Amino acid sequence: MDTNLIERRNAEYQPLIESFKERIKGLELEGITGPHFPGVGECYAESNYKFVFCGWETYGWDSLTDFMQKDAEQYLCITDDRLNRYEPLGWASNWHATFWGF
Repeated sequence: MDTNLIERRNAEYQPLIESFKERIKGLELEGITGPHFPGVGECYAESNYKFVFCGWETYGWDSLTDFMQKDAEQYLCITDDRLNRYEPLGWASNWHATFWGF
């Protein structure tokens, strides 16, 4: 895998995450979904075809409370790990009103 892609993504987003966390510290965050950041699968750099999902559905994903408790690098790798374990292949495809169902 081209770790440079991950390093570049992290260099771009880590300072923004830390700044955002500082700005919302102390606010009531319960029930709010955490932000979603671009995931990079382990075969992305070598693949012939590149796919980007824009408008990712985040309802029910990581909470903003969880986001505040993780460091930026750890949070950025959540989607990488899901992609590398091929989790989307096991997600329901018959939910007509969800991102993956669409």
